[in-house]
Amino acid sequence: PAHVHGHQLGLHNSHEHQEDSLREGAPTQGGDDSDGSGQCGTLVGLGTDSSIYFQYHQQSFLVVILKYGQITIFTDVTILYVLLTLFSLCNIATCFLISVFFHQSKLAAVVSAVVFYSMYLPYTIASLQEENMDFWMKLIACFSSTTAFGFGMLHVARYEEQGVGLQWDNFHVPPRTQQFSTLHVFYMMITDFIVYILLALYFERVLPTKCGVSARL
Repeated sequence: PAHVHGHQLGLHNSHEHQEDSLREGAPTQGGDDSDGSGQCGTLVGLGTDSSIYFQYHQQSFLVVILKYGQITIFTDVTILYVLLTLFSLCNIATCFLISVFFHQSKLAAVVSAVVFYSMYLPYTIASLQEENMDFWMKLIACFSSTTAFGFGMLHVARYEEQGVGLQWDNFHVPPRTQQFSTLHVFYMMITDFIVYILLALYFERVLPTKCGVSARL
């Protein structure tokens, strides 16, 4: 019958189209992933739920250790929680940004670890040259989220040394004479999170992938 012949012809043409796509290296339906997951897009296959779940419980555990382990005796526990929450958000955004440049999750994880520890290097230099650094130099250094977190924990330690602890009524006051307070640290960590996410979304759209042609922005 005519409709059976037409159906067979359509299947034949579809099969030839798939063979041509494979020969040309074009992605087939469902995308291509080096891990075999068949998911298109970088931010899809990152295990976002598990990462957020891990970060949440990790920061809660650290707050308990710092506060009830008699490490930060005087500091307000809510300030510690906010500081660690901002740092966790920045870590997730950093992983998003790095993963955009890779198609293999294992390679992305290795590079993320290297980049994460490299981002802490500016703080080691800034902590030694803090007395000689201007306010704007500290702000630039805090575009590295790990450096901003290092300044935040440094302020916590200094207020603990003073016996008053970091509180909501003094977190906008620098612990020493430098005009750089914990409030500025919070602002910079929020800025880091927004910048990292925007860069990740931008590069995900413009970089070529195995799932199709990238968008032009």
